[in-house]
Amino acid sequence: MPPQQPVSLLASIKGIVAKNPISVAVIALLLVGGVAYWLGSLAGHQLRTDEEALKEAAVKQTAEDVVKSTNPFQAKNPLEGVESNPLGKVKKVLNPFEN
Repeated sequence: MPPQQPVSLLASIKGIVAKNPISVAVIALLLVGGVAYWLGSLAGHQLRTDEEALKEAAVKQTAEDVVKSTNPFQAKNPLEGVESNPLGKVKKVLNPFEN
């Protein structure tokens, strides 16, 4: 057997492309499509995560606003500290004949 000459990687790739150009193009398209799909799914997952975080923040803010808002059933009594008959004292002061 004659000794074989070492073949460089670039020369072997050129030989494969020259023999099967359509197969190489299909494989390249599949690789590019797979990488694009993978990168797109990563970006989509990040967008969903960001959207969920925004929704949680909005729900939390809404809950805080509801808690801080005035509850009409817990309002103070506006008549607290008001006497029922404020003229009773005036009557006693102005009537000199009543003890």
